[in-house]
Amino acid sequence: MNTPDSWLGRSHQAWIPKWSLILGWSGTGALVVELVAARTVGVWPIAIATPMLVAAFVLPFLIRCRICGLRVHDSATVRRTPVWRQSAVIESLEACPVCEDDGRATAESRARWIKAGCPRERAYWSPLRLAIAILAITGMLTMLSFIRWRV
Repeated sequence: MNTPDSWLGRSHQAWIPKWSLILGWSGTGALVVELVAARTVGVWPIAIATPMLVAAFVLPFLIRCRICGLRVHDSATVRRTPVWRQSAVIESLEACPVCEDDGRATAESRARWIKAGCPRERAYWSPLRLAIAILAITGMLTMLSFIRWRV
């Protein structure tokens, strides 16, 4: 649960998982409307669902540590956990897994991280991988819409 006492709360990023969840479920609801009533409602549900689902996919990647720049969603700590538990792990963090910043991004945290000489963790989701995933999601949703209209 996101609280002001968690790393997400202290770093002012607690809104990101909430909006990702809202957009994901809203986009899924629009897809269900598309599948159930495609002949009567037209293509507007797919036009609404696509950006919602893309945003729900991309938003968690915006959660970053302000000290070391770690994208928490694709950090080694989070990737080691099963997919269905990753949100809970991110929301329960008390400090950044790499630089151990508490979320406040103070000068002392930055100095401690620089003094430790820890390298940045290499990002798993590169911009190219993200672009391919977004294109794949958009393509699948578009194909779903065309298949539904052809049936």
